[in-house]
Amino acid sequence: MPPLTTLVVYEADSGKILSISEGGSISKRTHLRRYAPDRPLSDLKFFFIEKDSAIDMANDRVKLIARGQPPLIIDKFGNSKLFLAFITSQSKYISLHSNLHVELEYGMGDQVMGWEAIRAFSRVFPEKTISVSTHPPFLKTVFYFSPPFHLLPIGNTPSHKKTAFVKLNPRHRLWDPRGRAFGKASFYGAHLGLDSVTETINFSIPPEIAQNYALQGGVDIQKITHPLLSLHVHSASRTSSHWSPEAALVLASFWHKQTGGDVFLIGDPSFWRIQNPYLLSTQKGSDWLSTASILLTSELFIGIDSGPMHLARAAAIPSFIIWGGSGPQDILGRSPNNFDIRANLPCIENLCAACIHGKPLCMQMIGPEIVWDKVLKYFFN
Repeated sequence: MPPLTTLVVYEADSGKILSISEGGSISKRTHLRRYAPDRPLSDLKFFFIEKDSAIDMANDRVKLIARGQPPLIIDKFGNSKLFLAFITSQSKYISLHSNLHVELEYGMGDQVMGWEAIRAFSRVFPEKTISVSTHPPFLKTVFYFSPPFHLLPIGNTPSHKKTAFVKLNPRHRLWDPRGRAFGKASFYGAHLGLDSVTETINFSIPPEIAQNYALQGGVDIQKITHPLLSLHVHSASRTSSHWSPEAALVLASFWHKQTGGDVFLIGDPSFWRIQNPYLLSTQKGSDWLSTASILLTSELFIGIDSGPMHLARAAAIPSFIIWGGSGPQDILGRSPNNFDIRANLPCIENLCAACIHGKPLCMQMIGPEIVWDKVLKYFFN
């Protein structure tokens, strides 16, 4: 990729592009006057883009989609110009090779959505030979994704000259820069030269293998009292998605009182402070496959935007999702439905990885009673 060497100065309120300067530099804010001398300094913002980007100053605008993410240059139709060019470039690169190797990065949710993108690619280009690599913590779990692809640990990348190598999301962007209507699977699909991805994958583990790994995690699947609810409320990557463990435990008590079933609390057991026999948790240090093996026995999943949510989705487990700094359109590329739970705040449509208020107000506003009302109305009925 070319270095980020072109300076774009724009009007903060309207996004109008005021200046484009290849090799331009800013070492302090007053330097902005060099590029827009007729505008008040308070009206100006800037960022850097790749030097080969074609910008139409008369029609293009700058748009900020997510707090903490770089701005975008959009055309008069609202399309991200740089990202459309990126998709075209990736498509051309891959077309020159007969094989494709894809490297998956980041968390378990990214593994699922990346696999969805690879599945979409395989359907469009069935003639391509596809291999996939990922990091050791995910290998054993990803092995049970379907459809299967040749799976390798990171570092065992094919070096054949006929193989195109694609690393999904190397800059670790949290959302598709095109904004809503494109979920993160579409963002990963763009790296494979696809305009959008609507595919889903399947996830299942043979019962005897699931029992073995669940036991390694400290839970005997055969002794679980059903119906089983699985709960996950703490994200390792985005504090704006955290929900209260105290609220989750109240919700667990509602479930047990209503159904008599157990509740699987996903995550570090020290985070939960388990005190009731109907609450289950894996042992500290358990791996993803142990967690997934128990999760797959659930009748219902309730949780935040996280890896377990995506595993539940791939396994077709009914799920209520508590959304914070992102929503179903941003992550899943779909409109909200009755199984989505989200607070109504003025800032709720802002995409954020960390809340500007400190603790995420949108998550704090969702009490266990709100979630339970949804469960009673749309799950039991």
